[in-house]
Amino acid sequence: SFIPSSAPHSLAHGPYTVDSMADDALALAEHLHLRKFDLLGLSMGGMIALKMVTKAPPGNIRRLVLLASTSGSPKPSGPGPLFGAIARRDELVKELGGEDQYVRYIFSLNFPSKWPEENPQRFQEALALYNKPKRGLRALMAQSAGLQKFKAITDEQLRTLPAPVLLITGTEDVIVDPECSRHIARLAPSSEKHELKHVGHYLLAQEPDQCKMLINGFLDRPLALARL
Repeated sequence: SFIPSSAPHSLAHGPYTVDSMADDALALAEHLHLRKFDLLGLSMGGMIALKMVTKAPPGNIRRLVLLASTSGSPKPSGPGPLFGAIARRDELVKELGGEDQYVRYIFSLNFPSKWPEENPQRFQEALALYNKPKRGLRALMAQSAGLQKFKAITDEQLRTLPAPVLLITGTEDVIVDPECSRHIARLAPSSEKHELKHVGHYLLAQEPDQCKMLINGFLDRPLALARL
């Protein structure tokens, strides 16, 4: 399986978009001579994966797994807590005591409000993993800019998705509304959707075993059955 990251390990200079990242990932797949592969994307990675499916030659992408992601519909009614915090960046950096604390606060939005406090070690491990490539504030801002330029996948494109899709979302996700996964599931010709209760956006950190079971079950299934 070819699995694109939701953010680069080293940030390229200049602006980037979901479309450009989809093109880059497809170019890499071509360079690696991947003619048939499964695709998994988390959050922004799922948006990139959806774009890849619409751009790839028919049949190249066999199965699609979207975790806490969106096609761009339905559009949120407001900026939400993530983009609200990004809009108040300078104010919050000063209020929270620096860029590191600001990034920590932004990252905490991936979880239900009490989860980081109730699971401090697991939260710290997830934060350390996120920070391991040393993305920092500059990468966060560039990623935000790319998201805000995202051109939604149309409903017609969803109705003609050539690959079966597995959707997993958390019922307490405040970054990507679970309704976004429901929207894809309603329109895609072949879809399977799971909503994990009391789980936020970063569902792989909260429920790794359940996610692994669902993903492996979907990918291990014969392709003909996955399309049912």
